[in-house]
Amino acid sequence: MANPPLIPQETVRYKTHLKRALVEALRSTFLAHEDPYLRKTRVDIDYPQTEAEYPTNIVRFFERDVHNAGVGHVERTPLIHST
Repeated sequence: MANPPLIPQETVRYKTHLKRALVEALRSTFLAHEDPYLRKTRVDIDYPQTEAEYPTNIVRFFERDVHNAGVGHVERTPLIHST
């Protein structure tokens, strides 16, 4: 039996997806705020270029540890079996 062809794999840019999700969530939170001043708050991943873009919340992410949850990982939560 022939080996199946290898599929090229790419690294998932999870930091980009994580930052995008955080920015979208914070933007929607500020837009829905009852205070009209806070509704104007910007959320971005970069520092503002002009003072007209203030106030701005900057979303930054620093990865400290990478925990492998792939092959051979250990579950630390006991499984509950329903009967």
